[in-house]
Amino acid sequence: MKNSFYMTMLFLAALALISCTQAAEDQDSQPSTSEQQPAAEVVQNEVPVEPSATPIPPTATSIPPSATPEPSATPPPVVEADASGEEELFVEETPTPRPVPEIPPNAYIETFDGEPDSPQPWQPDGWDLVVHSRDIETWYELEAMEAHHGPNCEGPDVTHTITRYEDTIFNCRNHMMTSLFTSGYGVIYFAPNQLIDLSDRAVISIDVSTYRHSNRDWWDIWITPYDDYVQAPLENFFPDLMGPPRRSIHIRMPDNPNTFFAEQYDDFEVVSSEGEDEWISYDYVFTPDKARRDTFIFEYDNGRIRFGMPEYDLWWVDKELAVPLDWDKAVVQIGHHSYNPEKSCEYDGTCGPNTWHWDNLVIAPAVPFTIIPSTDRYAEKDSETMAFRQPAPAEAEIRFMGIGADLEASFDGGDSWVAAEAVPIIVEDIPDELFRFYRVPIPEGVQEVEFRGKDKWDGVIPWHVRNATIWSLETPPMVASSPVDTLVSPAWQDILDDSICEA
Repeated sequence: MKNSFYMTMLFLAALALISCTQAAEDQDSQPSTSEQQPAAEVVQNEVPVEPSATPIPPTATSIPPSATPEPSATPPPVVEADASGEEELFVEETPTPRPVPEIPPNAYIETFDGEPDSPQPWQPDGWDLVVHSRDIETWYELEAMEAHHGPNCEGPDVTHTITRYEDTIFNCRNHMMTSLFTSGYGVIYFAPNQLIDLSDRAVISIDVSTYRHSNRDWWDIWITPYDDYVQAPLENFFPDLMGPPRRSIHIRMPDNPNTFFAEQYDDFEVVSSEGEDEWISYDYVFTPDKARRDTFIFEYDNGRIRFGMPEYDLWWVDKELAVPLDWDKAVVQIGHHSYNPEKSCEYDGTCGPNTWHWDNLVIAPAVPFTIIPSTDRYAEKDSETMAFRQPAPAEAEIRFMGIGADLEASFDGGDSWVAAEAVPIIVEDIPDELFRFYRVPIPEGVQEVEFRGKDKWDGVIPWHVRNATIWSLETPPMVASSPVDTLVSPAWQDILDDSICEA
C-alpha cells in the first residue's frame, strides 16, 4: 500500500533520528534505546522531485550523517627545490568544486539497524555473504583478532575477540561491522539481492568508517553483470582465488595511501586503470575515525564514472569508461580484504587486522532479484547436505565456492547426481589448492542439496564446498517492508533537520 506524504515524512524522520544519534552511541559505553527500524526498503518514485540547487545531504539517503566530521588540516604543502638548489614552497591549487550527485528514484536502502546487547552475527535473508580464508588450517576456525566494540556493544575502542566465521560480520549500535584476520589471504564479500540499473544515471552510496590499521587491510566494490558474477573476485596478481569477472567495474583502495582508483574489466582484461587526484589521501583532509562513518559515492552517468567523498569535495575517479558497457544491470559486491595485515609494519605490533564499520547502503535505481542463503556454512565428507532458508524458485541456480576434484550435486537425496562445472576464468590452470566458483541449475522447489567430491593430493586437500546460495532473476516475494514515496526532497530534509537533529 502506498504511503501518504505525511507518513513518508514520519518514516524518514524516524530514520534520521537514529542516524543523528549514532555518533553519541559510538562514543558512549551504554547501548542506545532508540527503536529499531526496518532493515531495508525499496524506494519508489511516486512523487516527482522538483529540480533544486540544494545538494543532497552527505549520506545521500535523506538520512543525516552518522556524525559531523571534525575539521582538520588541509594537505601539507610540498617543498621543492628551484634551479639554484634552494627550497621553495609549492602550494597545490584548490580543486574546482563539483556538484554533489542527487540520488535517482527507485532506490534500495539498507540501514543495518539493530541494537543487540552484545555483538550478534548479521545474517539477513536476501544477501550473499561470503567469508573466505585460503589456508586449510583456518577453514573451520579463523585466527583470533580483537574486533571493534566490546562484549556489551561498548564503543569501538573497546574490543571483543572473534575466531568464528559467523562472528566476522556482526551488528551493534545500528550499523554493521566486518572483522577478519588471515596470515595468508582472506576476504569478506557482501552483496544484496538488488541489481543496479545502469541504463541511465545510477548511484551507489555507502557510509564507512575511515580508520585503517594496516595497508594490507582494505575494502573495494565490484559492479558486475549478473551472468559474469564471481562470488569472490580478485585481481590475478594475488595468490588466491580465480581472478576477476569477465566484465566489471572495480573500485578499490591501493596499498598506500588512503585513496581509491577504478578499473574496468572487459573480456577478463583491465582496459583502464586510473584515479584522479590519487595522491590526495583522505587523512590529509580529515582525521580517520573508528566511531564516525563518512559517505562514499559511486556515480555512473552515460558512460562516465566517478567515485569519492562529496562531503569533502574529494573525488579520486572522474573519467569516461574506456569501453562502452554492453550491459546495463549489475550485482553490487562490497569486499573487505585481509592479506597478512601484520606484515605492513614488519610484525612490530603497530599494525594489524581492521574492523570496518558500514551503514546506509543505497543502490539507485535498483532492480530486485532473489538470493536464498544456506543455513549451513559448508559441506564436505561426512557432512554432505546443505539446506536453504527457502525452496528454489523457477529458473534458479546454486552458486558456491568449492575445492577438490569431480564435485557433484544431488537434488533428490542422492538418487541422481549433476556434475558441477567451474565458471570460465582467464587463468587456465588454477592451482589445486585454490577454491573455484561454481554455478549449477537447481530444480524449482528444492530446499536441500547433497554434495560429493574427491580429495586431491592423496587427501592432503579434502573436497570442500562453502558459501552456497540460490540465485534467480525472479523477483523475491518480499521486496520492501514500507515503500516511501521519494528519496530526496530538500523541503523534507529541512523539516528533519529542524525537528530532529537539533534535539
